[in-house]
Amino acid sequence: MTDETREGHVTEAGMGHRGGQYPIGVVSRLTGIAAGTLRMWERRYAVAEPSRGEKQNRQYSQQDVERLTLMKRLVDKGHAPSTVAKLPTDEMEKLLLSTEVLAGRSVTPKSVKPELIVVGQDGAAFARNCPNSLTIKDVWENPIAVDTGSIHASADIILFKTATIQPDMVRLLADIVSKTEAKGGIVVFRIATKSTLRSLETNGIVCLREPVSDEQIVRQCYDACSGGKTDIVGFADMVSTERLFTYDQLHKLASMSPAIKCECPQHLADLINSLNAFEKYSEECLETNPDDAAVHEDLRVSSAQSRAVLEQALRRLLKAENISVE
Repeated sequence: MTDETREGHVTEAGMGHRGGQYPIGVVSRLTGIAAGTLRMWERRYAVAEPSRGEKQNRQYSQQDVERLTLMKRLVDKGHAPSTVAKLPTDEMEKLLLSTEVLAGRSVTPKSVKPELIVVGQDGAAFARNCPNSLTIKDVWENPIAVDTGSIHASADIILFKTATIQPDMVRLLADIVSKTEAKGGIVVFRIATKSTLRSLETNGIVCLREPVSDEQIVRQCYDACSGGKTDIVGFADMVSTERLFTYDQLHKLASMSPAIKCECPQHLADLINSLNAFEKYSEECLETNPDDAAVHEDLRVSSAQSRAVLEQALRRLLKAENISVE
């Protein structure tokens, strides 16, 4: 028996010790999720419930590993971790299947602009100022009036833009995507219940909470058409809202000697620290003010998106200035 097996790691047969209880290092290798991310997902989303060993080390069950593997695959395909984590395991599997079915449809070449049918009154405003990298094929301002049985139109993407999403809209939107043979459906919204979002995601419809830039919508359209990530010149990448810098790294940057020629890293580190604090404050408000949960969730998402954009900018700056924070 190797040292690795004695310490509870998985053998070649795939079995962990203690009746299928896996330590965090093994789970990290099995799922491809960094140990720090596993801890964060457990703390923030409660996606898994590991038990504690004699030394209080995490011990994951086979069911935990399966859920984490599904969540990793869904997040890699663009689904929001906060939405995916709340799904039962069987719904995760259905969502992954529907996402892979969408990805397996015929793709639009990168040189061809995706054709959109835009749905909703807010969508009409977007269509009037549509980015040049998209083609608006039609606008349906009143989705309730759409007779899905008589739809003969086709499009690459169905974009539904609205302030709120009502539960009764889920089936209608899914039917529109299906009847138009679209490669993907995208909903851009401000307020919706968690159950409604879960239903949309389960039907393979991507949900983007406002504020969302035109560049993000364009990126999502091209991703849906190509069945994966694409490189679109002139548009910023969709960024993950997972933190790129630790508190210690930001503190190091903020405390750099003023003799350094460029003080931008210090200023960016200060801004990111402030956004980190506000993001945490918004999370706490979600628990203490349930009546205003939608407002505080909007604030949390907005601050996380802003922080993520600045983190990407800081990372590029550190590379350009050859500054290390390790």
